[in-house]
Amino acid sequence: MSQPAAMPALLSLSPGFPGRGGFAAARGSAGILLLSLFAVCSSSDPLPPSAAVFQINVGGESFRLRLDDPQAIAHAEKLMAARRIGVIMGELAAGDGGFNGPYSWHLIPASFQTPDVAIEVCDGVPSYVEEHLQEWLEKIGTYCPWSARISARLR
Repeated sequence: MSQPAAMPALLSLSPGFPGRGGFAAARGSAGILLLSLFAVCSSSDPLPPSAAVFQINVGGESFRLRLDDPQAIAHAEKLMAARRIGVIMGELAAGDGGFNGPYSWHLIPASFQTPDVAIEVCDGVPSYVEEHLQEWLEKIGTYCPWSARISARLR
């Protein structure tokens, strides 16, 4: 049985030959539609226009830090220009925050600090935080790598 000319084969739900309509084609069309919607939704930038994102290097690894406050951004740029190695501290939160992928954690932007010293329990490399994330979120709450260096402004 042939389809009416006005009905595209990809939208047909009637049984058909492989590659020409049928349920598989309808599922394929739905999948393409969903992928298109996902691409549109995921391409939007969740960061405010004034936000800055910096790359922080720690022990041969790196993570990303978002800053929103103009004074904090200026301070981070100053530290980056000086190539300062030291403590960068902030409160941990679950999720990448829209900027710290591939990790499933991020530092809360408003909690950014650069103290001269910090306790050892919050020191570590980003992958260690990732591997023990629940413990870090529930018991430690703060990430403060001692040998951190702001290496680049990414945004």
